[in-house]
Amino acid sequence: MKKIVYISFLMSFLCVHTVYAADFAFSTSEVVAMSRVLQTYALVSAAIVALVTCIVVFRNAKTMKGGVFSKVLNHFGVGMVIVFVGYISYAYPTLIPFIAIEDIGTLSNSLVIIGYIFMAVAATKLSHAIEGKS
Repeated sequence: MKKIVYISFLMSFLCVHTVYAADFAFSTSEVVAMSRVLQTYALVSAAIVALVTCIVVFRNAKTMKGGVFSKVLNHFGVGMVIVFVGYISYAYPTLIPFIAIEDIGTLSNSLVIIGYIFMAVAATKLSHAIEGKS
């Protein structure tokens, strides 16, 4: 699994090509088109890295077989998934047809807040486990 994660990170960084507009004579419309392509590439790369990271966290939680650290990783993984869904809902508002476009920002921010709360609960559980509290 480590090899897959390392390879995906390397491929995402090796595929990026830096283009300086000063070196080429690009029109404004071409620069806008390129920025959209780079924005889409960045979004897809973030989605792939987020999904791989969530899978790794849940897989590690499963290998711990129900211990305290398994519960911590599960809470952390759920928080990560909720933050990821909030990120995607903001980037692609058409994926959620039952929410008005004006409310997508509120939905996205709410999901990110809920995700971070799950991660805070995970950190608290980890702190209690390290301190020996139940």
